[in-house]
Amino acid sequence: MPATVRLVLAPRWWGWHLLLVVAVGAMGWLGWWQLQSFEDADRPDGDVTTRAVPLDRVTAPGDRLRPGDPGRQVTASGTWEAGGQVVQKLWPPLGTADFAPYISQLKRDVDAIYAQFSGADALRFGKQFAEAGLKERLPLIGGGTFVDEHVLRVQGDEVLGVITALHYSAALQTPANKKFAAAYEAKYKQIPSYYSEGTYVAGVALKAALEATGGDIENVDKFLAALRRVDLSESPRGPMRFDDYGNPIMNIYVRKVERVNGRLQNTVIHTFPMVSQFWTYRPEEFLKHPVYSRDYPPCKAC
Repeated sequence: MPATVRLVLAPRWWGWHLLLVVAVGAMGWLGWWQLQSFEDADRPDGDVTTRAVPLDRVTAPGDRLRPGDPGRQVTASGTWEAGGQVVQKLWPPLGTADFAPYISQLKRDVDAIYAQFSGADALRFGKQFAEAGLKERLPLIGGGTFVDEHVLRVQGDEVLGVITALHYSAALQTPANKKFAAAYEAKYKQIPSYYSEGTYVAGVALKAALEATGGDIENVDKFLAALRRVDLSESPRGPMRFDDYGNPIMNIYVRKVERVNGRLQNTVIHTFPMVSQFWTYRPEEFLKHPVYSRDYPPCKAC
């Protein structure tokens, strides 16, 4: 039998390739989990901003996403419970080049504009909002990706003062994050974003779980149990652990865009420690509610 055929049929060869396939699948799952963790844990936005600065009336332009997406509607829920109201929702399509038709519709008798964008849409909306003369008239708050470092690198003074909430900031002043941010910038010549930190933490968690199981990934239950026991107390974002549902419990940071040493950063101005996907609600009660959508919670003041 040729040596190549014997190698292909060797148990060790199959074992290594099985490990590779499972590892790739696990990294994909962890990447999806990172995105979902942001969508879930970012829920306090409305409640955070209304407590920090009393807001009674908020209008919320944001990207047009799939029905049932949880990353938009929860602000309405939090704001109501803090005593305020969401009075308008606008849904520009992804990739909108000209936001003028939407900016012209924004109510002017509100306390703040809540914006949820990312990438080029965040860049364009921020600039056009300022060019419309609204920056000095209406406070701009939003979801963390609106001024996340992936876009903050190319944004300008138009986003100075914008307040957002997210579980990470490259400007977080902890030893773990200072080390991570410095190493990342040295290698990639740019500051890390929450996307960068998220994939890094996913890799750290996967590596630790594989080491804890001695590389045994055939026993899925054993591997997932090890994954949930991983010590992430010193991650760049701060301490993190998993709840009984497999979602992260971690700090949520309220950040304000400031210019420090000549460049923009998300300065942490308040920390909500160890926030779960359920915020302050009892899980069994929270899970009785319908899935978040454009219609739920209803915008009663719109």
